[in-house]
Amino acid sequence: MRKASLLLAVLWALLPLSARGVRVTIKTATELREVHHPERVIMRIPAGATFEALAAVPHWVLGVYTDSAGARRGWISEDAVLNPDKLAYLRETVRGEMTAARAPASGARALPEGARRALRPKTIDQLLALPDQKIDIGLGALLIGKEYDPSLDVGKCLAQLDAMALELRSRIGGETDPQSIIAIMNRYIYAERGYGPLKEDELAMRDRFLDVLLQRSKGQCSSLSSLYLALGDRLGLPLFGAAASEEHVFVRYADKTARINIETTKGGACQSDLWYMSAMHPPNTLAGRAFYMRSLGRKEFLGLLMSNLGLALDEKGRVGQALAAYRKALAINPNFAGAWSNLGLAYAKQSKLEEAVAAHRKALAINPKLARAWSNLGAAYDEQGKLNEAVAAYRKALAINPKLAGAWSNLGAVYDEQGKLEEAVAAHRKALAINPNYAKAWTNLGIAYDQQGKLKEAVAAHRKALAISPKYADAWHNLGIAYRKQGKLEEAVAAHRKALAINPKLAKAWTNLGNAYHQQGKLEEAVAAHRKALAINPNYAKAWTNLGAAYAQGGKVREAKEAFTKALAIEPNLARAWGGLALVHLMEGDCASAWKCVHKCQELGLKVPPFFLQALRAQMKEPRE
Repeated sequence: MRKASLLLAVLWALLPLSARGVRVTIKTATELREVHHPERVIMRIPAGATFEALAAVPHWVLGVYTDSAGARRGWISEDAVLNPDKLAYLRETVRGEMTAARAPASGARALPEGARRALRPKTIDQLLALPDQKIDIGLGALLIGKEYDPSLDVGKCLAQLDAMALELRSRIGGETDPQSIIAIMNRYIYAERGYGPLKEDELAMRDRFLDVLLQRSKGQCSSLSSLYLALGDRLGLPLFGAAASEEHVFVRYADKTARINIETTKGGACQSDLWYMSAMHPPNTLAGRAFYMRSLGRKEFLGLLMSNLGLALDEKGRVGQALAAYRKALAINPNFAGAWSNLGLAYAKQSKLEEAVAAHRKALAINPKLARAWSNLGAAYDEQGKLNEAVAAYRKALAINPKLAGAWSNLGAVYDEQGKLEEAVAAHRKALAINPNYAKAWTNLGIAYDQQGKLKEAVAAHRKALAISPKYADAWHNLGIAYRKQGKLEEAVAAHRKALAINPKLAKAWTNLGNAYHQQGKLEEAVAAHRKALAINPNYAKAWTNLGAAYAQGGKVREAKEAFTKALAIEPNLARAWGGLALVHLMEGDCASAWKCVHKCQELGLKVPPFFLQALRAQMKEPRE
């Protein structure tokens, strides 16, 4: 009888509200055959079967029993009052009976949630394969979160959503006016339950997930909109997601009687389309209008969340998984410019620069005013060595958004590569005027000062970066270079060692550590450090050049020649490698080849030291062209 009383309590707490307030009769657990309410049988199990458990969510009731042959089976209610589509899906999925592969190890007490798990898709791919009207947005958002965090208990989160939906249904009651329903939802979500947006300085990628919002009560537009839609889905409300920009989504109530935009980051305030267009600037291209500001289907909204998943995975260094997430997002929403730009960033991290450029170009074809896509395109061009194209792309980004500190700093870095040092310093200063705590801009400014020969200022700039971000490996590495140029070799070695303690795979820190050892006369340590860099990146032409210089200094002509040759096979216009090869040919007595290398250096703009030319002329006159 105690078990029967417990089941009665479960029914009272979980059954749809259409069954509340009426007497529910349950026989003892051993004799249980039917669960009734006055109008219909909610559950019937065959004679000879043993009842195990019952679970209910707002749209259906699921029973589990063991038949006379010992097989576990499931049963769904015939109640189609609340949500016919979802009940039809259940009928189609289980066909009235469901045989589980095996009983869960936890036994009968865990069966209510276990039975629900047996019905629902296990992965986001399985869910997305369903027709749009059969997709549960709450489940989809949680399965996407599970892709990031495999330990996520989806069932527990679903139970939380179901319980909230039941509470909210009791608040709404028989209300049919859309504005009143939205007001009730807003009071429940924001006032009663305490959900709300994070402050600007609190935002993190992980906060875009629904499960994190359910845990912390604070989130971003995507997680707050996911919650709103998940609850609306369970209540049978005509709610849809919509994208106002690459960074912002909201909810829309839309049926034949009303079309109301709901801004989930402002307590559910109703905003006009004009407000979003003025504040968020959705693209006005043909492709842009086909996606932005439109009421999205369930699958389309989950496609937006898949792009968020890619960002979070990318941030954690899980670039391969991020690429897969972006591709899935774009298969659903090919006109979402944000996903194309994010895909481009992931390609760039894998050094797939042609693919990166193509992806950013796709984004810009949809939204020509997407400043971050122009900036990311500039970075890809920079990596390709297309410096003029990089400058043009950064300039485009800054014409759209002059306060894009990253674009200013990256533009300064390209100017530095072009030898336009005054312009480089000015660009980095622009970045720092926008964001004085931008560590990357400080260390980039230090690099520009370094190139100008202002080593004291360079050291100070790198130190400023490290005061902001003490574990910034690149800043430690750049500080080491500046110290080496000052002749402070012990400090240089220590700085590079700091960089490598933070990031042991920072190849450029290994080769510059080798350069510091070289200047100290520690040639064996120098060779070992350069070899470390090349173990990380075998196509690092500058490391091959530095290795060649260390071998040449130690009189190992054959090894030096091999290293310089490898550098030039990777980067044919690397002037320092041609200079090193000229030195090797002179050491071999092959003056004709040495002169050819000298001429190549001069063609590439490298000034050949006078003492080297004097030594070469003493062996052989310079040949005429």
